[in-house]
Amino acid sequence: MPWAEEDELKVTSLLSELQLEGKKVGEVLQRVSTDGKTGVDNVLMNLIQMITVGTCEKARHEMKSLMCRMLRENATQGCNADGLIKECLYEHCHSCVDKLVELFTMASTGAVIPNNTADDYRGILSSQIMRQADNLSWLLDIMIDRQVCDEFLQLWAFQTKLASLHPQVPLVLGRYEISRIMAGLCVALGKGQVLAPKEVRYELLHNWLQPLIDDFAWMRRACKGLDMATIQEGICQTISTLPLDQQQTMIIIWFERFVQNGDDCPKLQRAFELCWRRIFFGSISSNTC
Repeated sequence: MPWAEEDELKVTSLLSELQLEGKKVGEVLQRVSTDGKTGVDNVLMNLIQMITVGTCEKARHEMKSLMCRMLRENATQGCNADGLIKECLYEHCHSCVDKLVELFTMASTGAVIPNNTADDYRGILSSQIMRQADNLSWLLDIMIDRQVCDEFLQLWAFQTKLASLHPQVPLVLGRYEISRIMAGLCVALGKGQVLAPKEVRYELLHNWLQPLIDDFAWMRRACKGLDMATIQEGICQTISTLPLDQQQTMIIIWFERFVQNGDDCPKLQRAFELCWRRIFFGSISSNTC
């Protein structure tokens, strides 16, 4: 006999207190507990895997939202599976990154898949790149929400192979979706949701700021739901946490591009102003001491 969700705890608690025995009682309790043969980590791995390889975008979107909500519920209810969840998330992150390196390598070399026309090949490659980038963005959101993103930040910051391939991949193949990862990490850093040593923050900007600047106009037009003002503020905040000489390096990279392309670049004037004041007003103050 079914019961309402709000009565579930009451029913199971009552059956446990009565310590009743028998097949029927066991069958009832099996609704809400596992015998241990199917681990939480295996279930989670399978669910994430099915979402990441699913072919119906509408269903994928619905299930991603549902999974995020359920995982958030687990966290608020004190679920002690954090270690397992983190392990599952990182395993899938590594898989996505490896696939992106493979796809970027294919896109940059211009290899042709047998039995496919050039247009078909580009279409397949583009959809696969955007799929893996979307998967990674989703996993990143979960990791930030659960405060387990520090190791991924380091992984992405030192992803030199992918960053070096980035400018060789045509924009029309969806490479700008990859820059969403950098944008999301900068927003999280700027809000204090992720912590990292200055070496990691520098490598993140060193490897990924230029690609983000190159892709910014496409991101703004093609990526739905992005808050560009929040992203720009996050980049400014991240730059401002570096040592001053490194701030200057990053600002020069942006400044040179901005004066050539204007609105096609992120607006990082706030970071520029802060860096300027620190350089010039700081040196004036030290010289007068």
